[in-house]
Amino acid sequence: MREYGVDITIREFVELFYRWAKPKSSLYLPRALVMSFLDEPLIAPLIAEHDAWQQAELEQKLFDQRKRLVEAERKLQTKTTKAALESQRIASANSRGPSPRWRSCGARCPKATTFASSLGTTRR
Repeated sequence: MREYGVDITIREFVELFYRWAKPKSSLYLPRALVMSFLDEPLIAPLIAEHDAWQQAELEQKLFDQRKRLVEAERKLQTKTTKAALESQRIASANSRGPSPRWRSCGARCPKATTFASSLGTTRR
């Protein structure tokens, strides 16, 4: 982080990612920052943990968008309306799934099951 003039230790990064990896955390980390720590042995499991709990939520949103698309197409078969066209446009754009960059991240992240034990602490 020297190139940005930030003085932060790796331990502080671990603590930051530890808070971020908790389910329903409101903490936001830019994906570029997350991707830059994929090779860090203490942080990579936290990234995998975050992605794992977030996956179910994203899959539900994707399912909702696909359902919206099917309903819009069904309505368009009977009658063309502005609302159905708009719904179809939005659902089509949102139901494509994650970008290739997001999909490739999962293959590089180690499993997140042993992080707490590696620190010798338990999560609260």
